[in-house]
Amino acid sequence: GGSRDARKRELEELVDRAIERIEGGASSAALPPMSSYERKLVHDVAAARGYVSESEGEGGSRHTVLRAQ
Repeated sequence: GGSRDARKRELEELVDRAIERIEGGASSAALPPMSSYERKLVHDVAAARGYVSESEGEGGSRHTVLRAQ
């Protein structure tokens, strides 16, 4: 029930902080490693906010990187 909603809010906050870094001059912002489900949520949130995201790395170190469009 509520744990998925809570995690989604946490991921949205992670994306918002990454966007702040990009808007502050960074060319990209990497998020910590997470599951494929969580990366999917991050991709959706980033796209909704007008940013490009892609997954990088292998296995347990696979993570999402955001960039401005």
